[in-house]
Amino acid sequence: MRILHYFLGPQPLHGGGLLKYAHDLAVEQRNQGHEVFLLMPGYHGFPGSRTRVAFFDHLDGLPVHQIVNPNPVSIGLGIREPRAFMCEFNKKLFVDYLSLARPDIIHVHSLIGLPKELLVAAKVVNIPVVFTAHDYFGICPTVNLWRYDNKICNNPLDFRTCQVCNERAPRASYLKLVRNWAYVKYGLRRTPKILKALTGGAKFARQILGRSGKEHSTNADIVNEMVKCDHSGHYAILSDYYFSILKMFDTIICGSSVSLETYESYFAMRKEKANITVVPLTHMEIRDNRTRIDYRPLFDGRVHFAYMGYLNNIKGFFRLIETFENLKALYDNWQLHIYGDYSGINTSVYDREHYFFHGKYSYKDLDGIFSNSSTLIVPSDCRETYSFVALEAFSYGIPVLLSSTVGFKDRIVNKKTGIVFGRDSECDLRDVLIRVLSEPQTLVKFHENILADKEFDDLLMSKHWGKMQQVYQEALESITNGKEGMVACVYPSPKSSTELS
Repeated sequence: MRILHYFLGPQPLHGGGLLKYAHDLAVEQRNQGHEVFLLMPGYHGFPGSRTRVAFFDHLDGLPVHQIVNPNPVSIGLGIREPRAFMCEFNKKLFVDYLSLARPDIIHVHSLIGLPKELLVAAKVVNIPVVFTAHDYFGICPTVNLWRYDNKICNNPLDFRTCQVCNERAPRASYLKLVRNWAYVKYGLRRTPKILKALTGGAKFARQILGRSGKEHSTNADIVNEMVKCDHSGHYAILSDYYFSILKMFDTIICGSSVSLETYESYFAMRKEKANITVVPLTHMEIRDNRTRIDYRPLFDGRVHFAYMGYLNNIKGFFRLIETFENLKALYDNWQLHIYGDYSGINTSVYDREHYFFHGKYSYKDLDGIFSNSSTLIVPSDCRETYSFVALEAFSYGIPVLLSSTVGFKDRIVNKKTGIVFGRDSECDLRDVLIRVLSEPQTLVKFHENILADKEFDDLLMSKHWGKMQQVYQEALESITNGKEGMVACVYPSPKSSTELS
């Protein structure tokens, strides 16, 4: 089978779980004998230059093509100029590309930068398209359904609120600059000394690129000022545009029940239906490490809680800190070990006997992190489509305490292999911490139950790719059986997908 993956590019053009999953799935499919190649939004040329598809590079032996002059690539900070994200492209360009590349199926991993005409062309040449929802872009311009007032957005069709949430988003011209700057970094990735000289170091790069995980900081006065100029209609048009894209997918793949419920609810709001299925995600670093470390519930009489990820309100970090502070007078047998970028945090105000900031980490650090952890806590307040962090801890036999808004809760047997707390459960964050601190041996039972899990292999990429293959096959069969409006494709003589240059 020839499989085309649309993703957002390799580092430093993009990163995070989306890149990890798309890359690892593509590599596994290649290893299983399939022909796999990738397509991504490329750089932005001079104004007026034409859009085209060209060869970019090889990623671990996989050919990567790029769309030159794509839609702007959002970086998770919202959309300030909706019209700039709805560019109209020449459909024939993508019909010609697909006829040359000849994929049997297209797997889209993000709507960011995605030309609608690529999907239109796929319909013309009768190629099924499936979409894995790694976030909520397409429903929410800020990708996470998190409002400016630090609350979950339950009505993405409230476009006045949408305007406020996106009022401080970067302009499209800035996003194009960021994308092109990432290209410079990619080209110089093997010459870090030259890169540092050109950029003036990491500080300059942060100023240009901004920080991922940046939060809204909108007070009431600013909100009142914003709504004097009502641009909500632009966001209504943008929402309709992306919904028209969502409706074109043959299958929408969600990683969890949290993601499934969100997408089903959104389609219901619009009085439409879609073929949505759940396939839990994974990546190639996930192995059965349950007996790799010597698990301990206590370290010198203290429970070591691990927090991994962004340090912000969306992820529940500050609520976690507040809860621990309120428990200090009752329980002193704990430490919170924090893994993630803390450059925006004043660590001097934190009690050094209880809070330990370890900074950024990579996969090679996981052995050390989990060897020093009694449990992982994931207190996110936003709707997380999954959680690779929770999956990674689970693969080491580490009990996970997580919010009911986190997709990985599907894999937790509540009060058997971890605890689910929050909005849809019988206990809150404070209750969970008290239970663990008053009965640390509970964690040992959780660990033993994880060790006894006979379905652990389902979490491995070696099993996951087969489930995805089944989704592909069902999509192909639906095309074969015939759908209205489909036109059979007559391919030209075979050519290598790398001949696009």
